Parts: sequence; C-alpha cells; structure tokens
Amino acid sequence: MISPKNRQIALDWLKAFNTKDLEGLLHLYDNNAEHYSPKLKVRLPETKGLIKGKDALRSWWKDAFDRLPTLHYRLVSCQLDIVV
Repeated sequence: MISPKNRQIALDWLKAFNTKDLEGLLHLYDNNAEHYSPKLKVRLPETKGLIKGKDALRSWWKDAFDRLPTLHYRLVSCQLDIVV
C-alpha cells in the first residue's frame, strides 16, 4: 500500500506532466535528482540513459514536451513505496 504522501506526489507529478507545467514538474525533484530511462539512452547516447540534476531534467522534459505534445500519462495503480 502506498502512503498518502507518496500517492499525492505521484498525482502532482502526473498533473504537472500532463499540463506541461515544466517548473511544477521540476519542483517535485531534488536538485541532485538522477533520472534513468532507456529512451534517454536512445535519444542521447552520450548519457548512457542517465541524467543528473535539475538542469538536465529541465532540458529532457522540455524536449519531451516539444516533441510529444500529446503524450499523456494516467495513473493505473500505486503499489509500492521505495525510499532511496
């Protein structure tokens, strides 16, 4: 079961992403956040799929918003809390 706090973070992330609110999305990340994606590995091979920090996240998400304006996520389930 997911905690109410983490569920709200997930909902806030979805809302920010789906409304293309770049600053709202970035607000949910730590300044030193790391993001791994196989899509990054393909699109930006020099990253080996990993970007670090808000500047890199800003660039990645802005590019995604520009390239894929109709991309939309929806919450299907929240099943697990992980603290890293």
